Amino acid sequence: SKLGLDPATLTGKVLRGYQGWHGAPGDGSGLGWVHWTEHATFEPGDCHVDYWPDLSEADADEKYATPFRRRDGRTAYVFSAMNAKTVARHFRWMEEAGIDGAMVQRFAGRLRDPMTFHKNNAVLMNVRAAANAAGRSYCVMYDLSGAKDADTLVNDWKMLVGKMGIGKDPKDKAYQRHKGKPLLAIWGLFANRGYCFEGFERLVELAKNDPVYGGFAIKLGTANDWRTGKTANHERCRRLIERCDVVSPWTVGRYGNLDQAELFIKFNNEPDQKWCDARAKDYMPVLFPG
Repeated sequence: SKLGLDPATLTGKVLRGYQGWHGAPGDGSGLGWVHWTEHATFEPGDCHVDYWPDLSEADADEKYATPFRRRDGRTAYVFSAMNAKTVARHFRWMEEAGIDGAMVQRFAGRLRDPMTFHKNNAVLMNVRAAANAAGRSYCVMYDLSGAKDADTLVNDWKMLVGKMGIGKDPKDKAYQRHKGKPLLAIWGLFANRGYCFEGFERLVELAKNDPVYGGFAIKLGTANDWRTGKTANHERCRRLIERCDVVSPWTVGRYGNLDQAELFIKFNNEPDQKWCDARAKDYMPVLFPG
């Protein structure tokens, strides 16, 4: 490894989310088009693409042909996160851009299907290799949206730590740490998602305190009303946040211009920071493009 940064702390770092969800026929996942489609097909008139990817730097074995054509008639290509070379390229771009690392989304709702489970694991291993090679950091971030099965989460975490060595492998120099511990991020702690509270609580207990699968620092991604909410579920969220190390409220789409952003900082970020300071918790704001 030519690790170009110290992954021992989140302090002073800019980390990005890395979903790794794009896939294509022929990429080894067996899932066909993933995340490029709006409905069942990926073809002119039916797609789900915000920006068409610039593959000008990609090699031939990273390009997956689509039914779309460019204005001059050439085939339009897309990428897949199943391709280790492409993920390595993404992390080199992060190095060039000064982005310190990535939190790799692991969607709880996709752990029970063997094919999506395989894809999740393959992308995670691609990220581990890419982060070590590019001198970036990475960590696992569970997204608990729709997660109603706490047993599946617990078993998955035991597999990641016990079989893949996530956060425990001394050869894995790129795994992000904080306060002397490897970091696990868990996202989606919203008061109106009571169905996933058991999963949060059991996963936090396991990753913090279990003698085999524990010893981790925990970052919780939560709603931006986590501090001010008055319901019993808000109280339950705050009790869980107090057991963890870092709180990171979701701000995507919560403001639409600079004036709104200034107000959000004044009425949300600043009092959030004071709450965290009073309880020796770290505060990690979310930035979003657009």
